[in-house]
Amino acid sequence: MACDYQELGEKMIGDIRVQGIEVKDPPMDDESLANAVGRLWVDVETQLPVRIEIEGTADSHTVQWIMDFRWAEAVDPGVFEPNITDDFTLITD
Repeated sequence: MACDYQELGEKMIGDIRVQGIEVKDPPMDDESLANAVGRLWVDVETQLPVRIEIEGTADSHTVQWIMDFRWAEAVDPGVFEPNITDDFTLITD
């Protein structure tokens, strides 16, 4: 909320009622995106982010990122297991 923003009102993303804001030239690590616009959509009930949209121009091409968040979804514990390869060395105490 440190940047000037415009309120976008409410809409549905899937079955979630969200409220959004839009910022022009959002702060980004990669400064190569010109004419950038960022939108943040937040669940009205939980106040958790549901989607971030960023679009702009890079090297004369239109670029768009969409990042969706799923807060109540179970995560398979296997995704946290190390990917052991031949160049992997296990260090134990």
